[in-house]
Formats: sequence, structure tokens, C-alpha cells
Amino acid sequence: RAVLYIGPDDTEVAQIVRQSGAGMCVPPGDAARAAGALRELLSSVSTRWDMGLRAKQYYESHFGKARSVRRIIDVMESAVRTGKEASL
Repeated sequence: RAVLYIGPDDTEVAQIVRQSGAGMCVPPGDAARAAGALRELLSSVSTRWDMGLRAKQYYESHFGKARSVRRIIDVMESAVRTGKEASL
């Protein structure tokens, strides 16, 4: 689903929303801009669909099950090779 993030611009959430193309970011206190972004999202099914697809793709490539399993395997293989604990 498309994201409408209302919050500080210098947060990780804002960075992910922008980087992924999954939605729009609006600074806190800017009601006019928030209303405009919401109107834009509500008026365009294709925009919402595209943003939602990009959100799903970003999630799957950065946080999804396959990525998480791969990271765990990498950590375990590293620990076996070096004989040391590794961190995720």
C-alpha cells in the first residue's frame, strides 16, 4: 500500500519512503501539504498501485523472509569459518 508519512524529514522512515518510492513525505505541521498529498493519493488509483508495488518490492529486497534467512546463513557460515560469534 502507498504510504503517506507525516513526520520529520531526517528520519529513517522518511528516508525509506523516499528511497523506495512507496509514498509521500510531509513535514509535521504542514496541514495544507498533507491534505494535498492525501487528495493526490485518493484521486489516482494507478499512483497508489504503483507506490504499493514499490513498497512491496522494497520490503522483499530489504526485509523479506528470503533476505533474513540469507543473512542468518551468512552469519552462521562466518562463525563456522572463523570460530567466532558473529552478529546479525
